Amino acid sequence: MRTAVAAVVAWLLGQLVPPPLADYPYYAPLGAVISTGFTVVSSVREAVRTVLAVLLGAGVAALVDLWLGPGVLALGVVVAVSTVLAGWRAVAGTGTWVATSAIFVLILGNADPQAYVGAYAGLIALGALVGIGVNLLLPPLPLSVSERELTSLGGVLADQLRRLADGLGAEQLPTAEEWQDRRLELEPVVGRARESVATTQEARRGNWLARWWAERSTRQTDLAHRLEIHARVVDVLTLTVTEQETRDAQEPALGPRLRTVVADALGAYADALDRIGTDTEPPDLDALDAATSRLREEVREVARQSSSDSFSAASVAVSLERGRRAFGEEDVTTLGGRD
Repeated sequence: MRTAVAAVVAWLLGQLVPPPLADYPYYAPLGAVISTGFTVVSSVREAVRTVLAVLLGAGVAALVDLWLGPGVLALGVVVAVSTVLAGWRAVAGTGTWVATSAIFVLILGNADPQAYVGAYAGLIALGALVGIGVNLLLPPLPLSVSERELTSLGGVLADQLRRLADGLGAEQLPTAEEWQDRRLELEPVVGRARESVATTQEARRGNWLARWWAERSTRQTDLAHRLEIHARVVDVLTLTVTEQETRDAQEPALGPRLRTVVADALGAYADALDRIGTDTEPPDLDALDAATSRLREEVREVARQSSSDSFSAASVAVSLERGRRAFGEEDVTTLGGRD
């Protein structure tokens, strides 16, 4: 919506400017679309980088045109030089506009290159200013996007725990290869959630609406921190189970007696993670507490009755306790309303 408003306003302004700029009004909405980012800060940053990239490309095209004139050789030189300049740190993320701008100016502005360069760069800059202005008046705060990513992360972690629990509860313990099939790639999901929350935090800067959503944003940041801990706990549990509790292991980490108990605890942990960050039911931490407590008792009992090393089994219990502490107070893990 903001992008559409910025494009329309830029188009109208592009038709009001004096010639030769008024001959190319369609470049103004292009600049507006480019600069209307997710956040106020990012829109300013992207606008500056894009305008700089456009000016670089236009300058390259103008100089090459003066030196070689129009032709295939000039086109090749323009593309080669623009490609090198696109890697410049100052235009990071917008480097493709260097070559785009250069080709536009070289081919379309051949009749009157100086006027075309001025109009092209000027209208792009005008549109960028409009985009920044719209973002300042209607600043975005993408809380719902990051909330969905965080809820998705909780669901993926729960799914991983259930895969482990199912494997432990199977009639025949999985082999190391079969366990690998049950392992999920957690890092990409964690990365998306982390990036989304960082974007939301950036969106608060320069955002006059942010104070209305301060409590919700604080809850989201807290939940993100908790889920980072949960992700590390689930990763440790996954490594312990899949690498040490295999069919061909000489001394499994858990053994037949503890497998069922651990599977129940992992299931309770998964059920709690399924509800984290939702505004429906709070996590059932009583079930997780009971399952973890039972596991601790069984680990102690096994240690008393056997001379074998129970370190891995104890580490599973410690990891589950750490995961339980990461939930904290139930009301903190609830994100609240949606926007």
